Amino acid sequence: EKNIKPECVLSSETIENIPPEEDEEMEALKNASHLKNYVTYINTTALKRRRKEVLNRNTVLDKMRNDRKEYYTMRLEIEKRNYAFRSREWQQA
Repeated sequence: EKNIKPECVLSSETIENIPPEEDEEMEALKNASHLKNYVTYINTTALKRRRKEVLNRNTVLDKMRNDRKEYYTMRLEIEKRNYAFRSREWQQA
């Protein structure tokens, strides 16, 4: 007898009893990995978007703070001028 692998010998019985390949399982795994990749992609983009919003908010807050600082320094300058002007008026009166 020749050395024949039993898997290679196909009779009508073996053809009927061949177990289905693990295509469904592999497909499910592939879909799961795609889903996982998609979820991680969504999460990372959401994080980036959130971080960008936070950065924008922080820059806006810094700008407001700087504007407020400028506003108050200008107000102080105006108050000093007004005070100097009033004191001059009072001295002349």
